[in-house]
Amino acid sequence: MSAVDGKILCGVRDGPGGQAKLIAVFNHAKGLAPAQVEVSGGDELAAFTAVLDILPDLRDLVVTADALHCQRAHANYLHDRGANYLFTVRSNQPTLRTALARLPWAQVSGLRERHVGHGRAESRSIKVIDLAGHRRLGCSRTAPGRSRSSADDG
Repeated sequence: MSAVDGKILCGVRDGPGGQAKLIAVFNHAKGLAPAQVEVSGGDELAAFTAVLDILPDLRDLVVTADALHCQRAHANYLHDRGANYLFTVRSNQPTLRTALARLPWAQVSGLRERHVGHGRAESRSIKVIDLAGHRRLGCSRTAPGRSRSSADDG
């Protein structure tokens, strides 16, 4: 599993004096970033494919990204390269978010974990639905999931 995420480098300036921003691919299993590029002009959306193009093979890789990257073009890019993906869906995709909310989540069993440590309690849950028998959502894949997490600082 690899995460794609952009970060502003605090205290670092680019040539014209603006804040420097990078986007990187982070491999969770290996604990390293095999690809990283500068975000040109603040356009993290355009940098998404540029950073992944550095990697020669995405087949069977699971790529995670935040809601900014929940874009049809990004899903199609990953699908075309043989990768799977997990995107956060928020209000930047209102039609997709509404369609996902209408799925029968209450009828789906899921997994829930609770961890306590470092002065806080954290709860995470996930559910996945097979879209067979449901109206297509215009996704490249057929198994949307719902994940929730919360934390209480003790």
